[in-house]
Amino acid sequence: MHVTNIRKQLRAYGPTEEVLRELQAYILPPFGTIGQVFNYALLEDVELVRTWQGYLAEAEVAGIFPTLQRYIAPLCFPIRAGISQTDAYRRVTLNGHVPEAFAEATGLPLARPDGLQLFLYPSPAGRLPVLVAPERADFVSLVQALCYRNEPHPIPASMGAVFVKGLNNWDRIRRLSQGLYPLNSADWVAQREQYQDSLIILSEIPYSNVSARDMGLPEADWLRQSRQIRLAHEGAHYFAWRHFGRMHANMYDELIADYAGIRAVQAHFRADWFLRFIGLQHHPALQKEGRLHNYLGQPPLSQAARQGLQHILIDAARQLEAFDRQLVSFGEADMALRLWTICQHHLLDIAAPDGCQRLLHTFPYPQALSL
Repeated sequence: MHVTNIRKQLRAYGPTEEVLRELQAYILPPFGTIGQVFNYALLEDVELVRTWQGYLAEAEVAGIFPTLQRYIAPLCFPIRAGISQTDAYRRVTLNGHVPEAFAEATGLPLARPDGLQLFLYPSPAGRLPVLVAPERADFVSLVQALCYRNEPHPIPASMGAVFVKGLNNWDRIRRLSQGLYPLNSADWVAQREQYQDSLIILSEIPYSNVSARDMGLPEADWLRQSRQIRLAHEGAHYFAWRHFGRMHANMYDELIADYAGIRAVQAHFRADWFLRFIGLQHHPALQKEGRLHNYLGQPPLSQAARQGLQHILIDAARQLEAFDRQLVSFGEADMALRLWTICQHHLLDIAAPDGCQRLLHTFPYPQALSL
């Protein structure tokens, strides 16, 4: 979208020039461009699945955590301020040295390592590993280890899952070096998929820290649905990462991912659920624990700009619901095609009064079903 058009659409939300500049800087361009051809090949598994199938088999005998510690270097270190800058940590995680050679590699302490679960999840962009930590403290430690290089980074209470990307796997690198899984070219940077892992770390708390009572559901049902929503949400982030090579800590990404999450447990996307999950069920008030607080940028948007963003998100969610209700299922590639469509559109285009029609106009109907 041209900058002039962005500013024109933003003025509909009534900002001053200063607020307009804030929102213009915050609102991201779409992942793709209208007219791009959907790549059906990206529905298939990536190389890492073969390796993780081996880990799953090994874990059945040795246990999940001991198996992963053998191959995932950050799991060999505790959480401690400054540890990522130590020589031992850098040698093990960046250069592939054996962790047993360093006194600092005392392992990642977990409260219930025997409670971990590991499986492969069929996302819209192929399967990827999922590591479930039923204990909240263990989830926090795993996220700090794999996302924040074992530094004690604070994890918001509303965060119940995370998609980990670009994790160097020295087991896979060694296999490549030995010629077991040879690279297609000498350009290792271009072949990162051959040795970098992606995975989901999942907790078992209610989704977005919203209670079963607030959802009007029995506790067990809401926890079950929370897991399904989280898996689909993180799977959508993986879809964006694999198809477009980008993802952001931004409400544009969160709207797309929550679309997939809600559709995993409901027949249609529900705008009211999305707004509750991000803390806007009583707009214009923003709930204290609402997930929107986690995605206001750095430095955070001013209150006036945040109010503008809230209006945009409400409009976008309603248009997305209208779009979703006009589609039928298109089989195995259904969610991938829906995500592909949304990723072609700017957040302001989705929020526009004709946002539903814009989305429908660009939906890539499978060839056999095209009119």
